[in-house]
Amino acid sequence: MSTPAGDDGRGARVIGQCPECGWEPRSRLSAPSEGRHWTVRVPAVFLLLGVAVLALWFWLDAENRTLSSGTPGARIVSPEYTVEDVARIVDNRDGAAAVELVDAILASTPSPWSFKLDPGDRSIDVRFSNTNMPRAARWRVGWPAPWVSVARYWNYEDAVRREGFLPAATDRSLAPLSNRHTRPVHPQRVPPRPWLSIEQGEILVRPPPERTGGVETNVFITPAAMASVAVGALLLWWLAGLAHRCVRGRKAPDRSVVRRRWRRRGALIGALIVILFGVLEAERTEDPLFAMSRLRQAGSPPGLVYFERSDYVRLPWLRSEIEAHRDDRDFALTLAEVVLTSTIENDEGRYLAAATDSECLLDDASSLAVAKGFELLILGKQRFLRRPDFGTVEHVAPPAGVRVAARGAQIGVWYMTGDPARPTHHLYVMLDRAAIVVFMLWAAWWLPRAVCVGVWRKRGGKRRAQGLCPQCGYEIGGVRP
Repeated sequence: MSTPAGDDGRGARVIGQCPECGWEPRSRLSAPSEGRHWTVRVPAVFLLLGVAVLALWFWLDAENRTLSSGTPGARIVSPEYTVEDVARIVDNRDGAAAVELVDAILASTPSPWSFKLDPGDRSIDVRFSNTNMPRAARWRVGWPAPWVSVARYWNYEDAVRREGFLPAATDRSLAPLSNRHTRPVHPQRVPPRPWLSIEQGEILVRPPPERTGGVETNVFITPAAMASVAVGALLLWWLAGLAHRCVRGRKAPDRSVVRRRWRRRGALIGALIVILFGVLEAERTEDPLFAMSRLRQAGSPPGLVYFERSDYVRLPWLRSEIEAHRDDRDFALTLAEVVLTSTIENDEGRYLAAATDSECLLDDASSLAVAKGFELLILGKQRFLRRPDFGTVEHVAPPAGVRVAARGAQIGVWYMTGDPARPTHHLYVMLDRAAIVVFMLWAAWWLPRAVCVGVWRKRGGKRRAQGLCPQCGYEIGGVRP
């Protein structure tokens, strides 16, 4: 039953409930079924256009890449060991200290593969060496990718023990570095660079070292990674609306007002959750000190080509054998003797350094970077070929199965057949880039819909001024002239 139009005491007639569509003055105006083209079809067209534009961009900007294994760099073992330290362990037959030495060598030779996917074993090379690298510390905050990161570099006469600080200074006779990943050839001589710049979607703040106490400082601000906050808010906004529909139902008289309240709170909670994760993931890390080494090419095309460290000595055990006896004091003392006798005649190297090589190299490896400047997705395949210094040269396959792993903002999925003759396929997804794509597609839907809904409500306001139902146009009352 409809509510008749009444008088508010000031000469104006108040619009009551519409007998045709049931609209009430306190209800929020929404488009009826015949007006769905305003709020659904038009935004859907813009969404499809956005998807088509993104797909065209990804296709035109794709790049095929050839992959190779490379040679991992040698690291100074941490904590540091000198020749005198290892000699003391051997002379005193200190088994506990020898076990600590073995643990330090293993910790300083991680897998050269980002996700530890390589099949087979690994070797370990050692020598007493020096380093000309600066001490580097990094501070990061943000999730799943860092929103802000700060990198600082200290130069020392002895970087291992942080003795003899050497301040860096700007050398204007040097050419500017090609990109943000390039390091100065001489760490104490920093090429001129702008205070503020934008490279590869990142905001770089790089003050001259004279302003930072002789410490090279780089600040990276990544707006793309901050899109994760907006995506978290959108996700909880949608889930809150879905929860309201399940709890209150679609027929509740105040569903529009309450649903908006639920969604606002959900969006706030989603943004706070992502921010909380970003703060909890804040960390300060120190880069390892890399040691100097001389590489020598082994093999020549068209055969297998790889590199060896000519000034390092390979331990007679593979890594798996060392790990199996890492708590055996007699084995640890034997390893310490090998380290000492193999490197005691070396040149002026002061600190123990170690490096590792994988048993297998990449073979027939390639990848496809979707939108190479954006790198949202990377598809690839590879096979693994055993090095001749590990045994018979033949293809080796990882165990069959599907593996999923994450590292920072990157998620990797691998499909392995277990057949050496068939390649292993992988897919890498960058979560921070995916967050931007989700936000762009949501904007392509929401902005046209907001415009359409605004136009519809403006039309309803004109109907109401004429004494018509703003929802369906049925005559229910008006304003007295």
